[in-house]
Amino acid sequence: MSTKDLSTKALNTEAWSAKDLPAKDLNTKAPNANPLGAIQAQVQRYLDFAYAGGDELPDCFLDDCQMHFSDGSEYLRLPVAILAGSESESPQAKGAARDEQFVFIDRAASDLACAKVRYAEAPHYFTDHMTLLYSHNSWRIVSKLWADASDYRQSISFDVADQHTQLRGLQDTIRGFLDGLYTGDVEQCAAAFSTNAEVFTLTSDGRIYAQPAARFFQEVLNEQKSPKQRGEKRREFIEQIDMSSLYTAAVKLNWANPPQYLCGYLLMIALGNDWQIVSLTIQ
Repeated sequence: MSTKDLSTKALNTEAWSAKDLPAKDLNTKAPNANPLGAIQAQVQRYLDFAYAGGDELPDCFLDDCQMHFSDGSEYLRLPVAILAGSESESPQAKGAARDEQFVFIDRAASDLACAKVRYAEAPHYFTDHMTLLYSHNSWRIVSKLWADASDYRQSISFDVADQHTQLRGLQDTIRGFLDGLYTGDVEQCAAAFSTNAEVFTLTSDGRIYAQPAARFFQEVLNEQKSPKQRGEKRREFIEQIDMSSLYTAAVKLNWANPPQYLCGYLLMIALGNDWQIVSLTIQ
């Protein structure tokens, strides 16, 4: 399989700012004086761990954080905790030079962010997307998607037709999800998600709350009439699609369910051309 970074739009830090929405619809609290620096510091703790190894996972992760991978034929969902105490020799122990890069940090709201990094663990070169929430004075990585970007590193070309096919499949899944949100169709929403997919958000008192996607949408969509039933105009925007391989992607969405204006990050994987959402982090 050949892979390459594919993106329909360059990601811009702080892409959705307070001026874009009514003030009452944004969480306007300032978690800290330098939120992007705080996010980078937490992600850097993970990169330090990936390079040096160790018996204890850094607390930049949510305790039960899961990581997701697909090579197009197999989907893996594993707890991040298995990285601790690995019997494999770390890059540092092998005497390898550090080779890592922050690609972007995107903050959709004051307490919601997504980061993308690349790093080497010879002979592999990985690309990670991570979604983060700010809770109780700290940013935490709540979900992680990784891809083997070794082919990208070697500048191996990919078939543009394959890229277009994958993008169409990805967009079809997102469209089905958004259709379900607008019409209030729980089954249509659930069909866009993998069986074990989770939704992450914050409670009113600032705690990180994780729930199976199917249960989350059953509760949310059944508690009120859908925007379509209320005669609301459909307002949604796929702001960014960033693919780290032909089978892994992070997507940023904005949508309205008045009186709420919501933003979120989808982490998605594909088996063949069948795309599924494996995690949704919203606020």
